[in-house]
Amino acid sequence: METRDVAAESPGAHAEHRVPFTSEWLDMIALKAPRNPDLVPVADQRIARAMGIIQEALAQQGAGGARSVPSAGALFPYDIVLLTEEERDGALRPTAFKVDLVRRFCLRLPVAAEPVEALHTELARGCTLAHPDHFLVLARPWLSMRKYGPRGHLYTHLDAGHAATNLLGIALGRGPAELRLRIPRPAIRELLGALLPYREAH
Repeated sequence: METRDVAAESPGAHAEHRVPFTSEWLDMIALKAPRNPDLVPVADQRIARAMGIIQEALAQQGAGGARSVPSAGALFPYDIVLLTEEERDGALRPTAFKVDLVRRFCLRLPVAAEPVEALHTELARGCTLAHPDHFLVLARPWLSMRKYGPRGHLYTHLDAGHAATNLLGIALGRGPAELRLRIPRPAIRELLGALLPYREAH
């Protein structure tokens, strides 16, 4: 990351970049919700099972109301996207959901079926399970950097690492599971970047 003392420059220097930068920075720290998502109550058995793993791993509260995973400043700067196969029209269709841990809802993301299926296939490469579900941990560094400055980027990935490890532990208690570190990041960005900007696939 390159930093520069803009205040030290002349008033007219790079003026054409100031408005877009300010606008983009405000977008980055606002972290707006996805556009036009479908709220999906957790009813489907397969989705409910996946949500149960996520809920127990990341949202379960212990003594004093603390969540089961640590987070610097209790910011929890990550999102969970569930890639699964949803039964619709008598067929299993790869679908992407953003998980709302507070309301225990899945938000079906408005993305085209073909790229979801392609990403689902790419993520399943080398997996021995017939119909795997994928939990994508998307780090939100700007959420943490807004509070902690540059070191917030490190805190974000520490928090996301705790989340991924907890997800793995809970999933292993339910059946076969593995943590994948080599993932198709460009394909994830292409599919989710417009809906969930300023995230990094962890």
